[in-house]
Amino acid sequence: MIQTSTQIAVVIVKDLKGYSKADYAQRLGDKWGIGKKTLNNGVLILVKPRTSASQGEVEIVTGYGLGGAIPDITAPR
Repeated sequence: MIQTSTQIAVVIVKDLKGYSKADYAQRLGDKWGIGKKTLNNGVLILVKPRTSASQGEVEIVTGYGLGGAIPDITAPR
């Protein structure tokens, strides 16, 4: 029997440092290694709150191992 677990990280940042929200989230997930490497089953939820100078943004990035459970087409919902 193979057991799996999904790692989920919720990250709140003040600034995306010039990156798009998708690129920033993907780079951060790759750098941190969220999820098991062999299963690629991590989820990163990136939140940049709204400020007086900018709008709020949210991005959900999933590992390829979760494509069946959380497809890219439904993740933004």
